[in-house]
Amino acid sequence: MRTERRGTRVVATTLMAGALATLGLVATPGTAYAEPYDCSADSRRDVASAYCNSGTGQYRVVATCRGVSGLQYGPNQRPGTASTLRCPNGAQVSSVSWEITEW
Repeated sequence: MRTERRGTRVVATTLMAGALATLGLVATPGTAYAEPYDCSADSRRDVASAYCNSGTGQYRVVATCRGVSGLQYGPNQRPGTASTLRCPNGAQVSSVSWEITEW
């Protein structure tokens, strides 16, 4: 009987430690960072641009251009500065977005 209680106590202690560790991870804030946010992307003919208003880190515009294989990437920028690219050979922009490159 004593062995069973001891085993139960070990299991209960292990479960409680696991629960507390899980709660600690949820309740404790992690490392603070603020990736770029409040972003938008737009295009006009052969030019694509993206702009993030807030946050830290870097982002860039990503576009596809008609008749050009692969994605086209603008320069990395920090929030507050636009990332802009021009499609090669005057090709029209067919889609535009942005990606976070560093946070």
